[in-house]
Amino acid sequence: MSKFTTNNTANTAPLPSKRILFCLTGSISCYKACEILSSLSKENVSVKTIASPAALQFIGPATLEGFTKEPVYTNTFESGKMMSHIELARWADLILVCPATAKTINQLAYGVLEGLLGEVFLANNFKKPFWIAPSMNSEMLAHATTQNSLKILKSMGATILDTDSGVLACGEVGYGRLLDPKLILNEIHNFFNSSIESKKPKTSLTKKKKSGDLTKKNKQKFKDPNKEQFQ
Repeated sequence: MSKFTTNNTANTAPLPSKRILFCLTGSISCYKACEILSSLSKENVSVKTIASPAALQFIGPATLEGFTKEPVYTNTFESGKMMSHIELARWADLILVCPATAKTINQLAYGVLEGLLGEVFLANNFKKPFWIAPSMNSEMLAHATTQNSLKILKSMGATILDTDSGVLACGEVGYGRLLDPKLILNEIHNFFNSSIESKKPKTSLTKKKKSGDLTKKNKQKFKDPNKEQFQ
């Protein structure tokens, strides 16, 4: 059962024309990320993908390109794309790392992640919303290093999505599963649609709505299998 603290009801309102930079790292949950990409491809959303070499061990670039109709960015030094890290950071309205492995999270927190994603992270410098959807073994998630890195990233301005509990790929049971794709999609809808509402003229007929700042709106909690609480 998901512990995600927001409204689990699907938001069916159409997405406005927005741009999402979708970043995949080396987790078996990459196949779940494709469900999100498939849904976004059916809406008025432009999506570009960054896939780490490890991510491409789980999902092929042809699949990602098929969903997005865009080439997959994989190499910092690809000919003709030497400034991709700058261009992608400026292009995106939202940057989502999904799935985010323990290694990715820990290296992002200290600014030492190699490759295109690490460079986009630094080039963006939180000028655009940066979301992280963790996916890993329960013990890796509960480890002090990972928990400290999540706190660091959150304090910088990143939005950390919750994880689901259940049977993990390793056969163990606990938290660490990638959040249900439907809930991630719902949060994307909520974020963009609430951003539009916040920009509407404030009249006597228009109720003021909160912005889509998930970090402030949702004080998310994590419980590891031993019931230790993280906020």
